[in-house]
Amino acid sequence: MKFNIGKIIVLLLLLIIFWAGFRHCGQSKQLSRNGELTQAEVLNVVAGTKASIYYKFTVNGRRYDDMHRALLRSSIRDSLLGRSFPLVYLKDNPTTHRFLLEESDFNAVGRRAPRQLQWVWRYKN
Repeated sequence: MKFNIGKIIVLLLLLIIFWAGFRHCGQSKQLSRNGELTQAEVLNVVAGTKASIYYKFTVNGRRYDDMHRALLRSSIRDSLLGRSFPLVYLKDNPTTHRFLLEESDFNAVGRRAPRQLQWVWRYKN
């Protein structure tokens, strides 16, 4: 039996992509069912094709730091720094969370996006 290494690599990549998508959908479903809301503070924004938004949030006295990627123009950087935005997390596992900035973030966890964030959406690429 002859193995084609190229086909095996493609199959493995497809399996990894499928697994990552399935995992992401599962987390969104958990957050929409059992998510708790809190606020996350933006610490830094690094411009690029997609902006990297670094933030922190605290649950039960413990600080969590993470990064969110968004298609936003670099001119929004200074407007985001130091501001707080909604974040939904799992009470039993705050490492499972989602920073809520774009309308699609809210939709993914079954929440309505507040009108107060519409100013951010004007900066979409």
